[in-house]
Amino acid sequence: MKKRLMCLLMAVVMLLSLCMTACSSEEEETGTEEEDVQRKNAALTIYAITDGKTTPDALALVEEKVSNYCVAKYKTAIDLRFFTEAEYQAGLNAMYDKFAEQEAAAKKAAEEAAAAAKSEAAYKATLSVDERREYEQQKRLEAKQKEEEAKKKAEEEKELISQGKDVAVVKDVQMDIIFVPNGTDYASWVKQGLLQDLSGMMESKFKLIRDFVYPSFLTAATIENALYGIPNNHGITTNETYFVFNTALAEKYGVDYSKIKSITDLNDVFAQVKAGEPGVTPIYGDFGIENYTFYEGIANGHMLGAYTENLAGGRFTATDIYSSLKPDSTDPGRDAVVKYAATKALYRENGYLSDTNENFFLSVREMTEEERLSWVEKGYTTVLYKGADFNTEAALQNGLFGISKYCEDPERAMEVLQLIMCDSELRNLLTFGVEDVHYKTDPMNKNVITVIDDSYTMDFFKSGNALIGAVPSTMDPDYVEKAKQKNLNSYMNPFLGFTYDWSEAAEASWVKLFGQWEEYTKDVWAQINYGTPDYYDLLLTHYQNIYNNTTGEFENSYSEFSSKCNLRANYRAYLKTLQTLDATLNLG
Repeated sequence: MKKRLMCLLMAVVMLLSLCMTACSSEEEETGTEEEDVQRKNAALTIYAITDGKTTPDALALVEEKVSNYCVAKYKTAIDLRFFTEAEYQAGLNAMYDKFAEQEAAAKKAAEEAAAAAKSEAAYKATLSVDERREYEQQKRLEAKQKEEEAKKKAEEEKELISQGKDVAVVKDVQMDIIFVPNGTDYASWVKQGLLQDLSGMMESKFKLIRDFVYPSFLTAATIENALYGIPNNHGITTNETYFVFNTALAEKYGVDYSKIKSITDLNDVFAQVKAGEPGVTPIYGDFGIENYTFYEGIANGHMLGAYTENLAGGRFTATDIYSSLKPDSTDPGRDAVVKYAATKALYRENGYLSDTNENFFLSVREMTEEERLSWVEKGYTTVLYKGADFNTEAALQNGLFGISKYCEDPERAMEVLQLIMCDSELRNLLTFGVEDVHYKTDPMNKNVITVIDDSYTMDFFKSGNALIGAVPSTMDPDYVEKAKQKNLNSYMNPFLGFTYDWSEAAEASWVKLFGQWEEYTKDVWAQINYGTPDYYDLLLTHYQNIYNNTTGEFENSYSEFSSKCNLRANYRAYLKTLQTLDATLNLG
């Protein structure tokens, strides 16, 4: 659904003139009038994804409103170049091809100019002294004439600017603000050099973005200490984990919910329930070690690893999976693993755990908000145990907006990008279209809109900051506040923003070993997670088999692999970066 601006933006000239008139009276007070007058109009493009239902006419109307809004703010006209999701990459590639053609033409012109200069030098060498003097005089006259023409043109442009009459013209081959669909594309586009580094601008003129975008989103988008895109701010979508209490029994045994930070805080209550409530299981179903995972997923290129949080409810420590499973290690992560295994074994031995008895005192559940409410409706009490996992995939799932490498005025583009993230009026325009044409506002709640014409349709979460502006009537009217609270409750994944390029491994064939190690680890962990009494021996055997390959059942040991590739070095460097970004973390 490609569409470009076909005419000069004459509609904005009168608006600019009015802006100039209004500003002139404040010249002496602000001292910025000279700068404002000299600011030329500009036209920028925004590349993004729209729904197939969006029509050219509807897009043209929204473009006009968005353009006029940005002209009033920054004298920047906007050309919306929107495509359907299926067409988006092809649309970008077509423009990249045009830029390549321009670069090839420029290179050819430079080569021809160099050849012409060489030819001219050869020609001058054939001239007599008088002929050369006459030739050079002619060239100076031509150069002076060009200089005078350029000066006259500049003066004319300056006069147009002072009158607010200069008109922005968008180029056929132009790419400024660009939507990046997801984290995978983002990492790839950064690696290809398709996006500009925004870090310097973020630290100087555009700090406001940091006030509107939850900081962990920016951490997720940080690659080697640089930021190349601003993620679409939203409520993190991973699930939270809750304690689900039998309300009557919790009251009977005097449970103070505010003091429960870990399941082990309830040990005394478990004993009382076991002794005093026949037929009631103290704990129904599984519960996992807080924040513990085995791997980030080899298939999507993320590093194999683990992260742990001790059962006492402290901040998490991050470590390598196999060394953390060594029982006699001094690794801080090892304590959490061993404590968890010991606690699970003790609970199973004491009869606190049941996988079948649904008449329970406590169940630990990772749930959506809808699932949590269903338990509340059944009369149970839910208490937040662990916030949502704020990981890279979830943070970048709704895409980012960045500035193309081909943008000739990145600061201008950054101004508009800041509006997309911080200005609710522009956000509403881009997301919902024009009020009373595409949507109506609820008179009882100005933050809720109802779509009346879907000829302009955008993804609510992928068209800017979802936590400013209105929400559609099909969503929870309190979505914004609930989403903000969920983000505040979330915990930062230690691998937030970290990816590992497996091509850097000393031998790519070793990567296949992770599949074998993974399966072996899962089998061992399944036994530990059940609550087996010989957990210590299992941990020790696991460590020896994987890390040192003592039985020789694997082609290589993990210690060999990690010593011959820079995975560990990359990871340690990342932890240092993460600690810099969030000094509150205790990563050990």
